[in-house]
Amino acid sequence: MSQDLYKFHLINAVGPATPTVEDMWYHWSVIHTSLMLGTEAPAKNFAWYSQNYVNPDLPNEARLINKHPDVNYRVLADHRIAGWHEFNELMTHPSHSQRMGRHIFGDPKTAKIFLGRGGTVYRHKDFFHPARMTICHWLAPKEGWSWNQTVESLRQHKTLVAAKLEEYNVPAKYTLDSSSDEFMAQLDDSPYKNFPRKEYCAIEWFHFSSVEDGLDFTEKYSDVLRASYAERVCTKTSHSVYGIERVILDYTDDNPPTKTPLPVFFTDKNSLEYKMMNNDWSIPSQAFKMLDGTKWSSFTSNTDREVEVGALALDTKKDW
Repeated sequence: MSQDLYKFHLINAVGPATPTVEDMWYHWSVIHTSLMLGTEAPAKNFAWYSQNYVNPDLPNEARLINKHPDVNYRVLADHRIAGWHEFNELMTHPSHSQRMGRHIFGDPKTAKIFLGRGGTVYRHKDFFHPARMTICHWLAPKEGWSWNQTVESLRQHKTLVAAKLEEYNVPAKYTLDSSSDEFMAQLDDSPYKNFPRKEYCAIEWFHFSSVEDGLDFTEKYSDVLRASYAERVCTKTSHSVYGIERVILDYTDDNPPTKTPLPVFFTDKNSLEYKMMNNDWSIPSQAFKMLDGTKWSSFTSNTDREVEVGALALDTKKDW
């Protein structure tokens, strides 16, 4: 098993700012990725970031857990972080709100987030990211059970899943990430404080090297695995998303094909990237006060500014 890491997951659907799937995927795959790799806070503190492009068309008959009954989720983000110190630095660093916070896409009403911990439970020796099929289960506590009761019961479930994957013996990986009320409370002062985050106590990941293997595995073991879910989680409010993975950033040593070098703005002070990053937000903000102290200072106006101190951080109470 790999070292347990903090896991920060997010799912979202199309919304007002990105009304079509193509719009949303463009914003996520191009603009968001560029911001992520060119912003100090995420580039420095994430150990891993991958994007899963979700296809909701697979019918429930082919799934271990039903898809969401009301929302066609289209994006699923997988972030891994070494620990709380790195997560807190990521969330509070000014570059996060100044650069990332202004990029709006998706639907704030259907977005869901999860913060927990977990490591790899099973990994076939021939499996490497990116996966051609990812199956992600957002698991809600069983009716009448606490989060801790459900998470404890899932220990038996993950042993069962690992045994079935070992028996099936194809390139695949399985991870189970769990959370708690105390863990989720760490988001209270983050830019994500207004996102719903109390519905799911665990996130389960299957990664397969082929779509065929993923669908065949779920069909072959559907009876025994569905029975395990019914015993341990609320199958009415839990749901699944099926997608294809794209690895953006990988500072771990677990997956050589996607191992990422440090961005040059960390390693080469003579690089264009370093110089751009060093000046990134100091010059634009100075333009607001360019006329101060000159004979034209009376022409200075604040009418076009949103806030006095710079870019707005993400605020889910506002319209996107």
